[in-house]
Amino acid sequence: MRISSAAPRCSVWGRWARLRWLTGCRSGVRPQQSAVPAPGTLRQRKLPTSVVSRAWGVRPWGGRGLHAASSSLQEVMLTSERYGVQRLPFSCLADSDVAFFESIMPGRVITNPEELKPFNVDWLKSVRGSSKLMLKPQTTAEVSQVLRQCLIFSLCLGLMFLSGFFHMKNKIISKNRKELILPRPCHAKTNVMFLKTHKTASSTVLNIMFRFVERYNLTVALPADQLVHLGYPKTFLAHFVEEFQAIGQNYNIMCNHLRFNPLEVQKVMAANTFYFSILRNPIPLLESSYIYYKDTVPAFRISKNVNEYLASPLKYYHPENYKQNIYARNIMWFDFGYDNNAEDNEEYIQAVLKEIEQNFHLILIADYFDESMILLKHSLCWDLDDVIYFKLNSRSQDTVQTLTPESKERIKAWCSLDWKLYLHFNQSFWRKIDETVGLKLLEKEVNLLRTRQKELMETCLLDQAAVGKDHIKNKALLPFQSGSANILGYNLKQDLDNRTLRTCQKMVMPELQYTSYLYALQHPHKKRKRLGLPLLWTSSQEKVQLPTPN
Repeated sequence: MRISSAAPRCSVWGRWARLRWLTGCRSGVRPQQSAVPAPGTLRQRKLPTSVVSRAWGVRPWGGRGLHAASSSLQEVMLTSERYGVQRLPFSCLADSDVAFFESIMPGRVITNPEELKPFNVDWLKSVRGSSKLMLKPQTTAEVSQVLRQCLIFSLCLGLMFLSGFFHMKNKIISKNRKELILPRPCHAKTNVMFLKTHKTASSTVLNIMFRFVERYNLTVALPADQLVHLGYPKTFLAHFVEEFQAIGQNYNIMCNHLRFNPLEVQKVMAANTFYFSILRNPIPLLESSYIYYKDTVPAFRISKNVNEYLASPLKYYHPENYKQNIYARNIMWFDFGYDNNAEDNEEYIQAVLKEIEQNFHLILIADYFDESMILLKHSLCWDLDDVIYFKLNSRSQDTVQTLTPESKERIKAWCSLDWKLYLHFNQSFWRKIDETVGLKLLEKEVNLLRTRQKELMETCLLDQAAVGKDHIKNKALLPFQSGSANILGYNLKQDLDNRTLRTCQKMVMPELQYTSYLYALQHPHKKRKRLGLPLLWTSSQEKVQLPTPN
């Protein structure tokens, strides 16, 4: 095949092979994913073997028909017309896919139909394809990113080799017998435990986890009976999970509030479970806790404001009431299962940090939430839409109390265990970014995430933003209100079709309502959790029917 003189020079690898990648799609949305196998098994999202073998078929080089006049190419019959074959259910090529490819190989993404015509016809001019995109990667890193994008989003991929390669046993061998190692596709992790910490944007993460449960028909470890937490603030025990005795170690997802107890969690979750959690800077965290738990925590209730509390915390924080005051000091340390009143001993702290690193594969940082979602996506091998979110359980700005510079420094001392926990894992977070994603790709994927989020907000939301509790029209979507905080919610558009409405409802569904809803779906024979809130759906059929996966 003749190569255009305008094509850029390749690297050493590119000198002995040039690839042309054609990605095609049918009109419409991405196809529905098939259901996940029985709980406890790992769902492997990959192209069928038959598709892979065809997609990697090698075309003879020489390509006499590829540069014929476009008018003659127009007369070649489509493969589907000549042979009556049906296209397998690949996804549609989306604008976000094209944007992603452009971000990794600027100027080497071809979408012009006229330029694509020669590459859609075989060299004998007997059949014609309908690919919408051609890519020109020049390095193995670019090849790897293209493969990953296509496998994750089920895009049909075809290769054309312009040098002396041939295909043998799923490997690509060059004339000099050097093997080109293709990147191994990862498989989506479906056994995941999320330690839901307090006031760390964890309600938004829980919503992401619950939507993933529904999308792939997984089994979630929900609080037993009328509980909305997994025994919190008690240290977690396996029997806090509904039907643990019957289901055993076959739960896929665990994400409701609990106080971490690894030995008991391991009784519930499979051996190959991925463990992750999220932390937040203790300075804004304590201010948020003060407002949210103002009416329930004695140390907060008897102080006038957060700055007064921090000026002399021991005046309000009484050791005998430590169980009621857990939110007033080192709450993250407590959530991980440790003593939040322990002395600030360096040897003890280092031992705890090491133990957390052993128990958890990943610790996210709420202060960099979008970056955290991209890192989570890569770590779990999930789709971009799996980590799309609307911010939940946030409060109005008028309830935020301004911390003085002195109060900020006092938090570092009063919550020194949380502060050192945060500093340690903030550093490890950015190391993970470098190892897993890289800053350059991270920035691009964060932009894609925000673009997709904006699209969904324009589709779903009436006000294009969260609104105060008094302005939420559908009280079934009213979040739980606590303390002095005005917890925000959302209003959905009224003209949505049923499928879109369901998707949007799940995006904005508050934590308690979603927990109750999944409980009714997963345990229909059990009494529905009483939340004192209106039901989202009232008919019995809607209560027990799983929504169609997106």
